[in-house]
Amino acid sequence: MKSKRIVYLSILAAILGLIVFACDRSTDIAGDNIQLTTADISQAGDDATSDNIYEEVDGSVESQLANLESTDYQTMMQKSAEDENYPCLVVTVDHPDSTFFPKIITLDYGYGCSRIINNDTITKKGKIIITLTDRMWVPGAQRIVTFDNFYINDIKVEGTRTITFNGLNADSLLDYDITLAGGKLIFNDTLQYTRESRLKREWYRAPNPMDDIVYLSGSITGTNLSGENYSRMITNKLMLIHCYEYARRWTIVEGTVVSTVGTTETTIDYGDGTCEGAAYVMRNGHKREIQNRIRHRLNGIG
Repeated sequence: MKSKRIVYLSILAAILGLIVFACDRSTDIAGDNIQLTTADISQAGDDATSDNIYEEVDGSVESQLANLESTDYQTMMQKSAEDENYPCLVVTVDHPDSTFFPKIITLDYGYGCSRIINNDTITKKGKIIITLTDRMWVPGAQRIVTFDNFYINDIKVEGTRTITFNGLNADSLLDYDITLAGGKLIFNDTLQYTRESRLKREWYRAPNPMDDIVYLSGSITGTNLSGENYSRMITNKLMLIHCYEYARRWTIVEGTVVSTVGTTETTIDYGDGTCEGAAYVMRNGHKREIQNRIRHRLNGIG
């Protein structure tokens, strides 16, 4: 079981570019010593694996919806980035017009559709099904994503991911509720990772999109590949900005998360709100600096 687990994570890390903190690049504070165990690294790998797979799904969905919106939901008007990357992909739209909702959009990768990234092959097969209740700038609109025998490199993806737009909140920020119900990554009959999440995304839109700010709150629970229960609770809102130091990718620069695996509790403090600020891991009163941050694509948060 353990050797298979390592093989699956190693393959997925190479394919999807997992980014986690490294023990040998962290620094003890005031002589404190937090031993980052094999279990810590495994859980970080589990989390990053799940994040990256659902990010990959979200990227596919975002690419298609942006393209369909620009063509009034006519599938033959022009190709999206996802079509270019996976030329065997077939996209269908129930009610392909500009006004009728809900629309049901199906991304069908058939029996296997592949692309190569950095000499690694990513193969998708099966269907992603998107129900769009209205245009996503209309308060109350929902995007509901489900799966029909959908795989990424032989890892089966399950769950129902729902994004609800609530309009502007009291702080004049775009307000979204994001849930994942029944989330599961199935590697084989005995190796599975589950995830349930309830998150809120608050988005400040600046005149220059590179100056946008996102705040994230909520929690994630599930079982990891070792069968242990885990939870990730955002105890102070996470703040994400585009950091030049990280190629303008979305980066967590402020906020705290309490991560619990079994009975072990660890807190991550993401810094002072700047790209240059340090982030820390804390456990049992000890503190350790993380030199390289954990980065996220916005689409995949949660």
